[in-house]
Amino acid sequence: MSRRSSSNDANLQETLARLDARLARIESALGGLQQATDAAPDVLATVTDMTDAWIAQAADKGVDVDARLRRLGKLALDATDPKVLDTAEMLVERIDLVQQAIVAADQLPGFVAMVTDIFDEHAANAAERGLDLQEISRRMVGAARSFAEFVQGEQFTTLLESGVLDPHAIEVIGRAGRALADVAETKPSRTGLFGMVRAAGDTDIKRSINFMVRFGKRFGQLLRTQLTSDKR
Repeated sequence: MSRRSSSNDANLQETLARLDARLARIESALGGLQQATDAAPDVLATVTDMTDAWIAQAADKGVDVDARLRRLGKLALDATDPKVLDTAEMLVERIDLVQQAIVAADQLPGFVAMVTDIFDEHAANAAERGLDLQEISRRMVGAARSFAEFVQGEQFTTLLESGVLDPHAIEVIGRAGRALADVAETKPSRTGLFGMVRAAGDTDIKRSINFMVRFGKRFGQLLRTQLTSDKR
């Protein structure tokens, strides 16, 4: 009985020793944590002083730190916007195309140089033929300026409202131009008074005369309206 009691006492002593060792380790760890906690205010104060000094130096250089931080915050919000993230994912999925675009951009200066060389060559050829490209360019710029002034003026508005650009008017003008070109290419023949009388019976001639009569009547009406308006 005494042996069993001695054995139990030994086990108890061993268990207590292990517990005591664990408590010692816990106490040591808590002691380090306590030291860190005690030192935290001093560390925080040091960091705050360093930050204040850095902000003061930046302010002396004209840097608004608060404004930059606000912009940085806005940038972070914009960067995490779902639409921006979707676009970023699309770019990542098409990274090959992005790389090709970058390569093309790198090659752009060489392409511009090649185009410049071609233009210089054509300019030299034009100069050999007696063409002054500078004078042509100057006149084109002048024509563009005059056209811009015309578009901004009342004459352009009058032109738009005149009906000259109406599809039907353009069609008639086109047919008239085609007729002039066709007649100019044919050999003229002599037509006397009797020839004109005979031509008056031609169907196409009658159609042209009818058109001219209707045009003359309508044009006269518009002239009368304009004269009445001018008198007022």
